[in-house]
Amino acid sequence: MTYAYSSPTHIRTSVVPLNCTLDEFHSHVTQLKSVGHVKPRRPETPTFYSADSLLRFEYHVTRQEDLLKRHFDDLEIWKRTLVVVAVTNSLSGVSADSLQALRKAHPNALVYRIISLNTDGGLEDSTEDKIVTTATDTLSDILEEIGGNVLQQLATLEMSYLPVGLKSPNFKLGTLSEAVKVKGHSSDRRSVSLTQDFTLKDERPGQVSHTKTKSVNPEVVNKGRHAKLRGHLFLLAGQPARALKEFTDSIHILKSAGDYLWLGSATEGAAISMTQLDSAGESFSIPSDIVEMVKSSFKRGTPPLVEIMPSITEQVLHFYSLSQSSQDDAVPQVVYCETIIRFIRYLVDQTKTHDGLIPPIAVGTWGNRLYSTNLSNLGVSDQFKLLGSLADSYEQVGMGRKRSFIVYQMVEQVLPKLRNDSTESITSAISFLDSLVCNYGNKKLSPSGQGWNELRTRVLQLCAQTCATLPDWEGVARYNSLLLSTTADTLHRHDQMQAYLAVKKAHDISKIHVDYWDLNLVRSASIGHMLYPPVKFGRDERLTSGSTEEKGILYTPFSYSTTSATVSPLVNNEECEFVIRLQNPYLFQVHISELFLLSDMVTLSRPLTNIVLAPNSVSELILVSPVVAKEKTDEIITCKLTSVRASVLGCSANQEYEISESGSSFTLIPPQPVLSVTDLSLTDGWLLLLEGQTLECNITLHNISSLVECTSLNVNFSDSTFEPLRQAISEARDLPESEIYELEYFLEKRRPLKWLQEDDKVVIPPSKSFTLALQIHGKRGMTDAIVRAQYGCGSPYRELSIPIKVTVNASVELVSYDVIPLTEKSKLEFLPDMDISESLTDYCLIVIDLRNSWIHPLKIELKTKENNPTLVIGPGRVRRFILPLKRISLSRDETLKPIPNLTNRQVLHNSKMDAQQTEQMISAFWYRETLFSELSGVWTEIDGDRHGQVELRGIRLTRNMLNVLKMQHVSVSMSVTVDGVAIATDSLWDEVSCDQNVDFQIVITNHSDHAIFPLLRILPQIRNVAADSAPDPIEGRVLYNGVLQKPLTQIGVGESREVSLGAIFVCPGEYEWTAMVQDMTDKRYYVQRDPLYVRAV
Repeated sequence: MTYAYSSPTHIRTSVVPLNCTLDEFHSHVTQLKSVGHVKPRRPETPTFYSADSLLRFEYHVTRQEDLLKRHFDDLEIWKRTLVVVAVTNSLSGVSADSLQALRKAHPNALVYRIISLNTDGGLEDSTEDKIVTTATDTLSDILEEIGGNVLQQLATLEMSYLPVGLKSPNFKLGTLSEAVKVKGHSSDRRSVSLTQDFTLKDERPGQVSHTKTKSVNPEVVNKGRHAKLRGHLFLLAGQPARALKEFTDSIHILKSAGDYLWLGSATEGAAISMTQLDSAGESFSIPSDIVEMVKSSFKRGTPPLVEIMPSITEQVLHFYSLSQSSQDDAVPQVVYCETIIRFIRYLVDQTKTHDGLIPPIAVGTWGNRLYSTNLSNLGVSDQFKLLGSLADSYEQVGMGRKRSFIVYQMVEQVLPKLRNDSTESITSAISFLDSLVCNYGNKKLSPSGQGWNELRTRVLQLCAQTCATLPDWEGVARYNSLLLSTTADTLHRHDQMQAYLAVKKAHDISKIHVDYWDLNLVRSASIGHMLYPPVKFGRDERLTSGSTEEKGILYTPFSYSTTSATVSPLVNNEECEFVIRLQNPYLFQVHISELFLLSDMVTLSRPLTNIVLAPNSVSELILVSPVVAKEKTDEIITCKLTSVRASVLGCSANQEYEISESGSSFTLIPPQPVLSVTDLSLTDGWLLLLEGQTLECNITLHNISSLVECTSLNVNFSDSTFEPLRQAISEARDLPESEIYELEYFLEKRRPLKWLQEDDKVVIPPSKSFTLALQIHGKRGMTDAIVRAQYGCGSPYRELSIPIKVTVNASVELVSYDVIPLTEKSKLEFLPDMDISESLTDYCLIVIDLRNSWIHPLKIELKTKENNPTLVIGPGRVRRFILPLKRISLSRDETLKPIPNLTNRQVLHNSKMDAQQTEQMISAFWYRETLFSELSGVWTEIDGDRHGQVELRGIRLTRNMLNVLKMQHVSVSMSVTVDGVAIATDSLWDEVSCDQNVDFQIVITNHSDHAIFPLLRILPQIRNVAADSAPDPIEGRVLYNGVLQKPLTQIGVGESREVSLGAIFVCPGEYEWTAMVQDMTDKRYYVQRDPLYVRAV
């Protein structure tokens, strides 16, 4: 029985085999199903006949009828098997007794037929109208005749119910369970899915439970039930319109009588009738009683039927829940659950035909409702059918997890009950298995049963014993071998040993050889480890740190080739390991004298010998053999491991076993060179370096191939600092761009290894050596490095990895640093070697403190264009270097260039910095890079031969340092004159007399790359006194001959402008004079770098 929503419209038909094989029976069932809808012939009593009606037969393969299900016939007549058809190839031997046996096995059916689909004419002229043949009629004609007979029997069936009335399943169970005794069946309620502990809770909001509070005339109840029965009979007869009318009358009567079990079933029947009419495109009206039930769904007019079907089903379940107030008329749990699962199947169909109208989640909601009804109360067969159909529904709407959960519950909870519940019949178990297989799409069922393996074993043992008695040693070997090959999984260890010894005895006595009984001796064969470095195709740039310049830090799945094979290709004339997995499922040892691995294109000449497979085990064997092409070729060929040839003791020699496709294919390429390391100019592969030190080492490579020369060599490197730097760059989201550049600089520009012969063409002849010259740089944090040499004689290449252990100690450390401005009055006695012909204001001093972290004295030299001071620093000591450096002048365009991206990474905007801060950071970056281009340092060990570079990239420029270091685009200077003569003094202060006329000369020079329109502001103030706390304001102490702020005309590129301001100091004191210029074109300010200090006396 299926759970389709239209299943109440199908005529349940049981098909049984008669004198035919299993395959023939399957073919006959397929022929019956291919007919489809059947137009019945007019019966003598046309109560349920209509010229337009079509019948649909639902075929089932059953062995005998379950009589305990007959108590559902009154409530659900469509579940009853109405037709029994026996199919056969020939009518020979078929008689009326055959029909009697059919009636005895299925006593509850209405129509019986024996159909011969391939008749030999034996009973072709039989007068028995229930034995038919396709020799005289087509299969469609036969089914039409059966359909007419079914309609005739339905009319008779209806009349038979009039005098006795219709009973509910629970009422009938109480009477039938004592009367009906069927061998092999249990009569308790659990076995027929009727449980007293099954309770329902009405889940509809706002509903009040109703119970029958007054006695009802039994004739009224029976009238309503009979109308419901007629409705189901009209559905079976293919007349949904008349069925809807009968269901409507039944609903009206049963609702007034409070017969809720039958009312719910009638309501569902009406819903099924409407869906049939709707799918057929026929017009109909929704009964008023149903409209009243689901009137909440009619708020916006009459909705489509599919939209009100959930409300109708909710009402059906509501009526079922109300029926529990009556013990005799309570709803059986199986009826309640089947109503839900049928509606779930309806929803599944609607999700396919009404795309988007019924969401798949609705199936999950109703499935949860079914699962929450405590299905464990049902019989095991019903549990399996319901859960199997629910799992199939989930699968069709794409709810894979829910389906997996249901299947898990079936396996974990229901299967043990199926094995252990002695009250379940074999028929029930087989019925479940058939329905479960159907639910998962396999429509071809095989007859199930018990005892076949045992029977086959007993027959083979009897044959072997008979041959041993004769004695026929060939038969002994044959049948015992068959016994081991077909039933070994069920044989006891003693029986297995007895069969094995019998085969061995037959071999020893008569030298009879039989094939080894396990055809799956070889489970798999695949390529194992390579004895030489594996061969690859195309250069793998991911092995080198240099790849980041082209590929970038971020992973891009499209940037690398994905053509690499899962198994490395094998090389002609080279040895290789092969892994062979052999199984021994028997409980005795298996001895193999010799085993060869065979291939289609190559020869594997070396065998395995004297193999012993342990009992009940899987053994993994390693075969090492040279791989030689059967035909000489210089092309790349595809080969396959085809089979294993083995000789098992006591069996036929050189028996071949095929190898599965998985892992058996491989590629064979022409002979390739093989390089090995023969000498390394390092002590045990270890190297000690100081930071900044550079050392050369040599690696000798020898081509051990005697046939092929190495024509290409590519050397790549990796070291222990590479991955930490890459990781730091990938996680540096919040760092400024200039700091990320520092990480990239040490990743890309400070690579610790270099191949000195990179530009040379390298060829290594067979059996010759080549010396690889490397340069290793001491990089802080490096502990090891790997030299990867990729070599070959064409596109295929091999890779040789050479590890090097490195210890890098500190040499010279940067302790502190500063940038100090120079003025015209600066004292330079401490820099006797500095020769500066230009103005001192164009220079600054770089002050650097360095520490010697090595155990020996180091001579350190720092270099600039102006000076190269050299100092010797003892171990652990700190010395200071003072170097003059001309201020750096960069154009605005140069300071706004983007910071270089050395790793091709994605550049993200730093949200913590505004536009002005970002511009300042970029400007500082370029001034710092320019500083490093003019400042460098080297160190040399005093008593040794070590030397290297001083690492100065630890210098970071603060804002004050940057202001001192850079040459302003617009410079402002100021001097004071008396009577046109400048005051000559080496002191910081220029002294003038009070009440004396003085002139302040302000010179503005444009060093930028564009003309400026300056606004000059002169800012005098009292020295060391805040403006708001001075006893007298500056205006009362100095008289000006002019204004302190005035715009000037354009100053071109490289031009200067001199402005004069007259003044008289009224009061003595110390004054500080500063000028500031604002460029009105870009609103930038330029402040006088060296203030003028004036003392009035």
